[in-house]
Amino acid sequence: MRILSVVFALLLLPVASWAQDNAGHLQKMNAFAIKPGYHMYQSNDFFDFWDIDEDDMSSFMFEMAYERKLNQSFGIEMGIGYFKSDETYHPFGLSSEIEIENFYLSPTIKGYLPVCDYFYLYAGAGPDIYFTRGDYDLEGNIRGIAVDYSEDEEEFGFGGHVLGGMEFYIIPNPGPNQYDAPLGVFIEYRHSWVEVDDVDEDTIDIVNQALNEDFGPNNLDVGGSQIMAGLRWHF
Repeated sequence: MRILSVVFALLLLPVASWAQDNAGHLQKMNAFAIKPGYHMYQSNDFFDFWDIDEDDMSSFMFEMAYERKLNQSFGIEMGIGYFKSDETYHPFGLSSEIEIENFYLSPTIKGYLPVCDYFYLYAGAGPDIYFTRGDYDLEGNIRGIAVDYSEDEEEFGFGGHVLGGMEFYIIPNPGPNQYDAPLGVFIEYRHSWVEVDDVDEDTIDIVNQALNEDFGPNNLDVGGSQIMAGLRWHF
């Protein structure tokens, strides 16, 4: 029983250290972050139909986020981000250039786990709202029929995400002549599940007419894995 008490006390030491600092960088209730990173798609119906390797569509991304602490344990973050991918493939003997562009809004409920005064872990979850634009250019011949087609399709998608990360304060106490915004560097992993329905519906209609087929439109999962690293200012 005494051993359990000692272990429990040791586990509480980081939290106690976090709480004892009643002024300075730990008491800032607002934050702004820039989050460059890399987005990785996962396999889905859209990529399977068009014979696209999801790894080829993975791309760099960028996000900005505002964060508001509710207390020292929980907070709310609002992120706005963007990423775009484009590749050329040859389904059905055609030259097909496909560009997928995504804008998203991702609010997150976050929980904080302090390790010491200058380092903490965090995790969270929340909904995602995506605006996805697909640009499809098809050229070539299908069964002797010339095809020269270009179409833009736009859809909204809704889903959710989970995330986890860590942050280290590199400038916890700016000098007296500096703006009082302690600076941290962080790394974060997020996984999202966001499916956009019928993202290629008009383009599939053209393929059906040319091939005399009855293919259905495909859903595109624009979520997947995101790895981000950046800077966060606390104020």
